[in-house]
Amino acid sequence: MAPPSTNVLTAPLQKQILPNPRVPGRSENLPPSDKLQLFKPIDLGDGLVLKNRLCFAPCTRRRCSDIPHYVPEPFVGEYYAQRASCGLLISEATNISHHGVGSHSTPGIWSEEQVARWTEIVQEVHASKGVFFCQLWHTGRQSHSYFQPGNEPPLAPSAVRPKLRKFVKPYGMVEVETPKKMTLDDIKEAIEEYRHAAANAKKAGFDGVELHGANGYIVDQFLQDVTNKREQPDPYSFYPLENRLRFLREALEAILTVYPPNRVGVRFSPFGHAGDMQDASVPLTQETFKAAIALCTELKLAYVHLVEPPNQRAPDHIAGNKEQTFDPESLGLDQFLSVAKGSSTLRMTCGYKTRDRAAIDVEDERAELVAVGQFFISNPDLVDRYYNDFELTPWDHDYFYNPDRNGYTNYPTYGMIKQAGLSPTSPTEELLNCGTKGWHAKNEK
Repeated sequence: MAPPSTNVLTAPLQKQILPNPRVPGRSENLPPSDKLQLFKPIDLGDGLVLKNRLCFAPCTRRRCSDIPHYVPEPFVGEYYAQRASCGLLISEATNISHHGVGSHSTPGIWSEEQVARWTEIVQEVHASKGVFFCQLWHTGRQSHSYFQPGNEPPLAPSAVRPKLRKFVKPYGMVEVETPKKMTLDDIKEAIEEYRHAAANAKKAGFDGVELHGANGYIVDQFLQDVTNKREQPDPYSFYPLENRLRFLREALEAILTVYPPNRVGVRFSPFGHAGDMQDASVPLTQETFKAAIALCTELKLAYVHLVEPPNQRAPDHIAGNKEQTFDPESLGLDQFLSVAKGSSTLRMTCGYKTRDRAAIDVEDERAELVAVGQFFISNPDLVDRYYNDFELTPWDHDYFYNPDRNGYTNYPTYGMIKQAGLSPTSPTEELLNCGTKGWHAKNEK
């Protein structure tokens, strides 16, 4: 049966074969779902209780108006509300300012028009009893002058051009330009933009915010040696360690003038390759992110959200993860997770977490929370499916960035699929047609 705290199926359905890779030596020893900590509530303080430990990871879906408005489409609220059975929903990366924009049709939270739409979205999520944080995003050098005010070069800690190509509608795929090194005034303005964005998130009704410090975006750029070439006496220089952490600290302190610490999280991706960060020094990365996580515990933040390194992500599930040179001790996530262990700051892991891997992370006290992204896209009732060990619907990348509802608000629940006589692995179009009818009928009730 489904856990009583979820807003999903409550009657047991016929169990299907689930493509959920078992973890030898651990899966067979997991307790039944009703005993798993993964499905137990956890208290973040001041009345903010997550009904389970599964979180919807931030996933860019590009269902927003384009330049210059960056306003989510009206049906975005329905998408998040469908997934509100998880403990915590984290919004897609949301631009804090015009300077922070790095791609087409991604949402912002700096204008009144944007806040008005987010208010409607948050209300839908709350009506479905969801807890919703807004992820605050500044892309830094991962942008293009086309997206910037006055078509100026994008801003970054240093003028280091990433080896990236970006889609820009008038030109197609283009090389990313060399960014402009931020002046101290530019940095001061960016910190204020974080505060302003947090204030707007609170105005829209978000329960909290997550600072995006991962994937090679601006916070990550200040933290890593491949992107921060600033030198003393610059207060944001890479050396010493205190200076390279300064932008992160000041951004968090600005956000904390708006939200209390138990409603603020941070996302990091040590050893991540996104944003042309793969050449970062291993020893320096270890030093930097251990110190960054220690800072989060010092500030008593709600959680640190850590992305598994690319070649540690469920290699028995993700095709192509065949690397044999991975050294968990030097490159793994556990060394960073241990920094926050025992503190009031919870640990959240993320990286293609199948049911058993998510459950094991929590049972083994590796983490208190587990974020899942792409599985949630195609399984809006993922909490129910994990609880009952039901078969999952595979995601279809062709629908990730469509401008409309298709492949967004019409992935069906397991119950809808069974009622239609289909399988979770039926062709995507058949499943989406099923979902369109199923959600329409559900919303009509």
